[in-house]
Amino acid sequence: NGGESGYTYDTVAKTVTVSVVDNGNGTLTATPTYDNGGTAAQFTNTYKASGELTLNATKKLEGSTLEAGQFSFTLTGDGVSQTKTNNAGGVVEFDTISYTENDIKNSPIIYTVKEVLETKDGYTYDESVYTVKVTLTDNGDGTITATPSYEKNGEPATGLAFTNTYTANGSVQLKA
Repeated sequence: NGGESGYTYDTVAKTVTVSVVDNGNGTLTATPTYDNGGTAAQFTNTYKASGELTLNATKKLEGSTLEAGQFSFTLTGDGVSQTKTNNAGGVVEFDTISYTENDIKNSPIIYTVKEVLETKDGYTYDESVYTVKVTLTDNGDGTITATPSYEKNGEPATGLAFTNTYTANGSVQLKA
């Protein structure tokens, strides 16, 4: 047992029986017999790694005050489907996504993030579609690093940011 993180070591004792025969010519022959019936003692160790990623977006509203829960956003891809709303500070926090060593073979993992477009009078919604590419790296110590990169409408981006605008519409009829 090397004590390495991420590994579970086989702790079952193995029995090896050695039969020794005197060959009568000054030599001995030693023949091992293993409890598994094979030609060697077999130990089975396992390795597991895990990691997590929490994606956040920011929301701005020009022309009015942003309220908590005012706008909705979706995160989809690779078996993930989440819909979240903004808080009063403009942060949209998606649920944490967990990864294991089995997910590394699918890396990079692709997600799509976009705003749910509604029809509210006076509001112009941000129609941006973000692609989030998550590259998974096994650190060899039982941990996985999940590194996201972002594209907005097919162009490189530094994060997930949405801006809506509000313009009051109406008319007044004055009579004299």
